[in-house]
Amino acid sequence: MGTTDTESGEITDGEMEANKGDSEEENASLAVRFPVNIQEKAKQIDFEGGIEEEKGTNEVNSERNNLQAGEEQTKTKENDSRKSKALIEAAEEGNAEVVTKLLNQGVAVDATNDEGWAALAQAASGGHIEIVRCLILHRADVNKTDTQLERTPLMWAAYCGFLDVVNELLENGADPNVTDLTGQSPLSRAAGNEHMDVVKALLAHGADLNGAKSTGVTALMQAVSMGRLGVVRELIQLGAEVNKKTDEGKTALKQAACYGHTETVRELIQQGANVNDTSDSGTDLFQAARESHTKTVIELVNSGADINVSDSRDRLH
Repeated sequence: MGTTDTESGEITDGEMEANKGDSEEENASLAVRFPVNIQEKAKQIDFEGGIEEEKGTNEVNSERNNLQAGEEQTKTKENDSRKSKALIEAAEEGNAEVVTKLLNQGVAVDATNDEGWAALAQAASGGHIEIVRCLILHRADVNKTDTQLERTPLMWAAYCGFLDVVNELLENGADPNVTDLTGQSPLSRAAGNEHMDVVKALLAHGADLNGAKSTGVTALMQAVSMGRLGVVRELIQLGAEVNKKTDEGKTALKQAACYGHTETVRELIQQGANVNDTSDSGTDLFQAARESHTKTVIELVNSGADINVSDSRDRLH
C-alpha cells in the first residue's frame, strides 16, 4: 500500500517524500529571504533619515552662521558710525589730537553726520587751520557739499572770514565759483560779510566777480543787500558791473532800493546805475515805493527816476 508502479504513471511513496522535502526547503528559503528584505528596507530608511537629519543640521548651522555674520556686520557699522561722528565733533571743536588719532585708525575722512556735514566743513567753518590741513592730507574732498544748504568748506570759510583756511582750500583745488542752494557763491558770501581780504583771495584764484546764477546774486548785489557801502565801493573799483542783471531781473540798484539803503542808492547812481531799468521785478522806484522807503524814493526821483515809467507788467509805483 502506498506505492505505485512507475510504469502505470502513479506516484510512488518515495517520490511523494522527495516532493514534500523540496516544498519544505523552498518555504524555508522564502521565510529566510523575506525578513532580510525588511531589514534592508529598514536600513535604507535609517540611512535616508540620517541624510535628511544631517541636511537639516547643516541648514541650521548655515542659518546660524549667517545670523552671526549679520550681527558682526551690524556691530561693525555701528562702531564705524560712532567713530565717524566722533571725528566730525572733534573737527568742529578743534581737537586736532582726536582727529589725527581717528584718521590713523582708518575712519572715513568724508563721512557725514545726520545734518550732512563732513569733518572738513566743520573745521573750515570753525577756522581750525591745522585740522583742515590734516584732513586734506588724508584726501578729504575739498568740494564736498552738505545736504542741507549744499555749501562747500570754502563757502563756510569765506562766509566766516577765515583767510588762512580759504587760501588752504583754494590751493588744494576748492572751486571758487561753486554756488549753494540759494545761488550764492563764496565771493558773494564773503562780500556780504565785509571780508574784503577773502574777496581778493578768491578773485586771485579765479572767482568771477560778476558771476551769478539765475536764482542768486553777484558779490556786488549781496554787499548792497547787506548795506555794506564800503564793500560796494571797493567792488566797483575792482571791476564789478553796476548794471549787471540776473535772469530774474535783479540789479544792484534794485537791491539797494528794495532794502532802503539810500546812501548805497546814491553811490550806485553816481557810478552809472540805470535809475529807470525795467524788468519783471519792477523799476527801482517801484521797489522803494512798495516797501515804503520814502528817503530812497526821494533820492531816486531827484536822480532822474521817471515816475511814469512802468515795468514789463505795466506797473508804476
